[in-house]
Parts: sequence; structure tokens; C-alpha cells
Amino acid sequence: MKHKQKAISKILTLLVAFLPLFASAQHPARLAREADSLFQAKQYTQSLERYKEILKKHEYSEAML
Repeated sequence: MKHKQKAISKILTLLVAFLPLFASAQHPARLAREADSLFQAKQYTQSLERYKEILKKHEYSEAML
């Protein structure tokens, strides 16, 4: 029983440790949608800030090409 608790504890620790990596993997896609939406709404300054954030992560959207 104690062995199972230890194993579950390790698994949960690993999941919590890697959760930010999974969350940040989707971050550029969300930023791209937001930037594209702002650009279409003619809010160029705000969209530029989002595009710059995307480029810092060495990512890009189709609209940026």
C-alpha cells in the first residue's frame, strides 16, 4: 500500500512539474489568434505586441508570413 502511494505521489509530482510545459505549448497559438483578431479589428499596435511575443518564442502564424 505504501509503495502504491509513493508511486502515485511521484507520478503526480511529475505531472505538476511538466504542466507548465504543456500550457506554454499552446500559448503561441492563443497569442496568434488574439493578434490576428486584433489586426482584423484594425488595432494594429495591440496586434504588433502579440506578434512580437510570438516571435520571441521563435514561432509564427500564417498571417505573419
